[in-house]
Amino acid sequence: MEILLKCLVTGGIGFIGFNLCRKLIESHEVIALDNFNAYYDVKLKEMNKEDLVQKGIKVIKEDILNYEKVKRITKDIDIIFHLAAQPGVRYSLAHPLEVFKTNVDGTLNILECARKNKISRFIFASSSSVYGNSTELPLKEDSEVHPIAPYGLSKLVCENYIHFYYKHYNLPTVIFRLFSVVGERQRPDMGIYKFIINLLRDTPLTIFGDGTQTRDWCNVKNVVDAFIKAIDNPKIIGETLNIGHGERISVNKIIEIIENFIGKRAKRLYTKRNEADMLHTQADLSKITKLLNYQPKYSIEEGIKSEIEFIQRNLEKFS
Repeated sequence: MEILLKCLVTGGIGFIGFNLCRKLIESHEVIALDNFNAYYDVKLKEMNKEDLVQKGIKVIKEDILNYEKVKRITKDIDIIFHLAAQPGVRYSLAHPLEVFKTNVDGTLNILECARKNKISRFIFASSSSVYGNSTELPLKEDSEVHPIAPYGLSKLVCENYIHFYYKHYNLPTVIFRLFSVVGERQRPDMGIYKFIINLLRDTPLTIFGDGTQTRDWCNVKNVVDAFIKAIDNPKIIGETLNIGHGERISVNKIIEIIENFIGKRAKRLYTKRNEADMLHTQADLSKITKLLNYQPKYSIEEGIKSEIEFIQRNLEKFS
């Protein structure tokens, strides 16, 4: 019989955190911790909170920068999934101090709480942004890392702290480098969300660059599967692993997929590419396949379709 674990998901009201909580509650006790900041429309966060509470998940409004309160919250926790962060590559260029403080200081707080409270596993959501504009594709976990924006740099600093806690304090840690995640409840600042909502409202789609830049898009359900598999797998302690789909799709192709699902063509506005945006990403999945038996079962198309359907059902609720 599977042992019921007490799991804490920081950033549990956000896109990936919400989907993770919703799956975890099927087998474990779950607490979602989130500060409910106004980086994007709080109505979406409130909707996520309501749905999680209805499923029996405890939601705590708190900031990961509040060490003493987080220490008390993590006292009886078995597993920490640390997803809370200030996201946004472009946002980080305008607000580097805020991004560093939230992402690095906040992660150090969670790590120290995990150490003091003897957490049995600390699972961290890093980002493919740590690689920067590497010309080596697909990207392997031992590829050179050269972040080109404060966001990616902050994630890399967090990774280094996590490695330190693993090596010097014997804290059982796992680092996942997430590539471009798609699916239901995506953040409103993310490209696919913007493409969908603008097309539904007959508003031009702004594309940074010529749209030929490619991403390794991954259905959020695949990400959630990997996180849950990491709970009790001893092979991955201390490891850093990519999570993606393993293939590249251009931004222009993603827009075509959205157009086909919605049934109309977009008005496209191409503008200058932001230098902080990576040109191409693609995850090498050989390591996570070997150590975690990871297989991306859910397609990118399924993820986009579920997000379109969610937005269509709730279009009038969003600004």
